[in-house]
Amino acid sequence: MYLPARIHESMSTILADNTVYNWEYQELLHTYLHLTADRLSDISPCYMDIWRSYIPAMAFGGADGSTGLLNALITFAAVHVLPLQNDRDKSEQRIRMYYGAALSASRSGLIYDDARLATMLILAHIEVRLRIEG
Repeated sequence: MYLPARIHESMSTILADNTVYNWEYQELLHTYLHLTADRLSDISPCYMDIWRSYIPAMAFGGADGSTGLLNALITFAAVHVLPLQNDRDKSEQRIRMYYGAALSASRSGLIYDDARLATMLILAHIEVRLRIEG
């Protein structure tokens, strides 16, 4: 899977070594799609499969894609795999970096749309989960 140019370019502003982090981004996106989205679907009262299809589609929505939403998805996946990581400090640092990128990207602009709402919902899920575990 290749990341859209807009997403790849936005990564270069927060990540120095794009080759390594592009792989990490893809790995975490895969984790989101196959682990995190399943867990969110299990607790969602929504009859639609929004967590596996609609919300990731908003993140990659062509020129109108949302880097804030994509970083929120990546952050949530990183939170879910945190207990499995050997180097907890490095993993927590990665979570903070992606969380900050999601928050920063979602603050820019004046338009409040579905992607920004989804970003805020996911960041709220992350906050609750980290407070419960931390």
